[in-house]
Amino acid sequence: MSFASTDVRIWLDIFSVYPTAFGVPAGLSPATVAEMRSVAETPVRQMLSALDDRTRGGFVVGEALTIADFLTFSYVTLAELVAFDIGAWPSMAAWLQRMKALPAYGSTYAAFQGLLSARTQRIAG
Repeated sequence: MSFASTDVRIWLDIFSVYPTAFGVPAGLSPATVAEMRSVAETPVRQMLSALDDRTRGGFVVGEALTIADFLTFSYVTLAELVAFDIGAWPSMAAWLQRMKALPAYGSTYAAFQGLLSARTQRIAG
């Protein structure tokens, strides 16, 4: 699987994150969503392994921050929405922390952090 594949967003967002975070879409049965997750599992893990390999150099395409890091970050942070454990990919986890340490992270992702907080409170409550 090519890391640059446009299928990554489909596998990660539609098949994995959205049904878990926002519930079963209208017209789909829970069994269909379970099947979608099953189909998505291998490609998502392959994508995360490719990203882990790529971020060993510091960032997605080497030692310098590029637009590729910002685009990839927007996808990978969705894993937090469903409490997906990225511990199996330590280079990617370290890269994620480097991205979050950038000065604009707090203001740029404030709404997303609010969504995470609200979802966590709803699940706990």
